[in-house]
Amino acid sequence: MRVISCTLLLLGVALQRSAEACTTVLITSGASATGVPMILHTLDCWDCDNRIGLVPSKDHAEGSKYDVFGNGHQYPSQATDDGRAWIYRPEPGLISMPVLGKIPEVNRTYAYWESNYALMNEHGLTIGESSCAAALPQGPGKGLADDKGNFGEALFSIAALIRLAINRCKTAVCAVETMGQAAYEYGFYGEGMGSGEALTIVDTTGDGWMFHVSADPSLKSALWAAQRVEDGHVAVVANDYTMRVVDPDDPNTMHSANLFSATKEAGLWDGEGPFDWSMVLGRYNDRPWYDSVRKWSVQSRVAPSMKIPPKQMPYDYDFSVPADEPLDLHAAMGLVRHYYEDTEFALEEGFLAGFFGLPYRMEMVFEGGSSYPGLDGMFARPLSLPRTAYSLLGYPDPKGPVAYICTDQPATGVYAPFLAKTLTEGSKMESLKDTMQLYSSYYANGIRDDFSRDSAWWAFDFVSNWMTINFKNMSRTYVYPAVKEWQEKALDAAAMGDTAAAKELQDDLVEFWWGLADKLVVRYNDNYLNFPEWAKPEPYTIGYDQEMLKQIGYSKEFLHPVQVVSEAKCNSEHGPDAAPKPMLQLSADAGDIVVDKVVRVSPAQLAVLSAVAGAVVFCAGILLGARVGSRRAMPNDTANLYRPLIEVLRGRDQVGGNPGPDAEPMPT
Repeated sequence: MRVISCTLLLLGVALQRSAEACTTVLITSGASATGVPMILHTLDCWDCDNRIGLVPSKDHAEGSKYDVFGNGHQYPSQATDDGRAWIYRPEPGLISMPVLGKIPEVNRTYAYWESNYALMNEHGLTIGESSCAAALPQGPGKGLADDKGNFGEALFSIAALIRLAINRCKTAVCAVETMGQAAYEYGFYGEGMGSGEALTIVDTTGDGWMFHVSADPSLKSALWAAQRVEDGHVAVVANDYTMRVVDPDDPNTMHSANLFSATKEAGLWDGEGPFDWSMVLGRYNDRPWYDSVRKWSVQSRVAPSMKIPPKQMPYDYDFSVPADEPLDLHAAMGLVRHYYEDTEFALEEGFLAGFFGLPYRMEMVFEGGSSYPGLDGMFARPLSLPRTAYSLLGYPDPKGPVAYICTDQPATGVYAPFLAKTLTEGSKMESLKDTMQLYSSYYANGIRDDFSRDSAWWAFDFVSNWMTINFKNMSRTYVYPAVKEWQEKALDAAAMGDTAAAKELQDDLVEFWWGLADKLVVRYNDNYLNFPEWAKPEPYTIGYDQEMLKQIGYSKEFLHPVQVVSEAKCNSEHGPDAAPKPMLQLSADAGDIVVDKVVRVSPAQLAVLSAVAGAVVFCAGILLGARVGSRRAMPNDTANLYRPLIEVLRGRDQVGGNPGPDAEPMPT
């Protein structure tokens, strides 16, 4: 094992950014159709380690010490000697994760599923996470350096706090108390210098809590509070604190001993009136819609009778809302499995969606402001993103808890079951390596800088990215029906409560998805619909959307390269009545003249053309990267790879018809 002496410095520098804007939702038992509370968590991270690990339970001798690690987002998220999970085993060339500190160990720690964060333990305790804009500096800490490379004294990151609670607790109350005490005693630091944290916590008793934490002014301790979510309600966190009044006399509220005194001494609170966590310790930012659209989406979907209007400021939304109707698993998944269809924020519509309804957006704006000087714009940020590493739906059923894990983004993926029962079985295995017999190796493999067909994440990520060619056609014709079909199979496998059945589903799902990827490569090659199952085995033209062609002013002028100029700029330079005229004439051989014309366009037309150009560049980059990566993993004879599929399709009965079956709605 190679240990790099500068690991701590690299870790601190790498984690000065936020945890890349996750979302979490808590559905109380009273808002659940089965009476089982649920947690949704989307880990929206473009470089996180997306593998799933099984950490067995363990007995510890009296006087043992518990190792505290840092955030560990990038691969390998952990590479340790502590024997926690097979996927974390040290290997030659891997940087060893540093132990930031040690605290007293308990006699027994529980088994749990873990990815970038600990997810669910053998007793069903489940935790979701979302970083939040904080008023106080959230570092430096032992695993987070400031801009000068200096580390601080605080020991626990949010990943370390979650891991501690999942290790030691059966209930949400225990988790709150354990994390709160550790943060208060040993100090808390954020995943970025301005990032506090919010956690959603549920257990098999039906209890559900919201936990908020911030570094304290000294950067040596922490400020925290927790509130039980009212039964029958749904609560959502989208990168802003949501707790309001912290009442020390409320039995459904807990808080750190220093909360009131420390904030008063720091001048954050005057000590008068109720203590409002969000107003005292939260921070307004210059991109409020980035957060608030997600909150509005969840609340308006679960409580349509409240007719909640979109509000710009995240703090203008309620902490939680009562659900009009109890949510089943499908409805819960549907909260994050959409792109704001049928709302004013619909991402599949409008200019930036281009000709083929692409809901993906390049994030020019992340931490506020614009990456492009002189440009100040905004678009809706969905709950399902191409950069989502995984999504968790925690379902702590007392009869058999299940962690449903969807690798890559939930809108184009499937939540596969990972049973708490499997964790108990894994703890009885003779070795860590043996635990890999209990769940699919596809979910234990996958490095983002190395394309591999042995990885579940790469299967779903490839399909999600290939859909940029023609999202609307591909999603309705192939991907959404596949999501719907396999989600039902996943729920059926989970209901069996059997580890072997869950593993078989995991394997079959990933293998089907790689087959779907192969099919989509053939079907949409060269922007045609090739050899569809319901028609003659030949390519069919898809074409452009006629209405959008009209919007961009498509005409014979498009025979020549068109320089797009906004109407405002054209008026300022040439006057409102100036006619378009040639800007540049280039002499060519044989006397040909190529004319580059200036065409007056409206702002709407300008936006459409920009969107189309951006989509082309986006697709080209994604596809080039996928193809280059695939050369290392796919057979050299790619023709042989696809020929059997084509031959099978040609041998099928033809039913005719084009452009295909009726569009499937977004699965909910």
